[in-house]
Amino acid sequence: MTDRSPGTGGPDAPRARRGLLAAFLVVAGAACGVRLLGLGRTSTGVAILVTLQLALPFLLAGAAMLRVEPRRLGRGLGDGLLAAAVLIPPFLFAVLLLGRLSLGGLSLPMLAREVPFQIFAVAVPEEFFFRGFLQRAFERGRRKVRILGAECGLGLVAASVLFALAHLAMQLDPAALLVFFPSLAFGWLYARRGSIAGGAIFHAACNLSLLLCPGLFG
Repeated sequence: MTDRSPGTGGPDAPRARRGLLAAFLVVAGAACGVRLLGLGRTSTGVAILVTLQLALPFLLAGAAMLRVEPRRLGRGLGDGLLAAAVLIPPFLFAVLLLGRLSLGGLSLPMLAREVPFQIFAVAVPEEFFFRGFLQRAFERGRRKVRILGAECGLGLVAASVLFALAHLAMQLDPAALLVFFPSLAFGWLYARRGSIAGGAIFHAACNLSLLLCPGLFG
């Protein structure tokens, strides 16, 4: 992806920020509407959210959003798989100690549905919108600090705050705000490689791990 998303510095900065926040409000409002109308994981509800999260960045940032660099993609995927391998087992072990780990709902047909759903209907569009679009635009022209090999700025935090608020709008449950913390990891993975691939893989892996923890956050 090239650096042609709306910037937040320069004379047009206030207008650019308003555009970013307007795009977020459209997505969050749609998420809340999907929830209130009971559309949830129906094909209609999923189509609405996926379409908005993919289309709005193109409307504001242009076709440059489609650019893919294979080397960054491959390295990003590797980072995401490594993050999942390192961070998810300790989380599941902690859940096991709490007595909340359950394997009862797992089955091959369920996994055959959930794995592609979590990757392509949830993780990829959300990472495209919140990291590839919002985080990148908020950080353009701003000071960054190097954290564990990634150049990170306040845009990472801002995108994570909006990510948590969008989940609150979707779930109407304060526990949804906890996604702020894994979102920081998704944002770091994006900052490290300039690709949403790592965050998308880790994001999907986190969601899939929650299938083993029914009712943990609600």
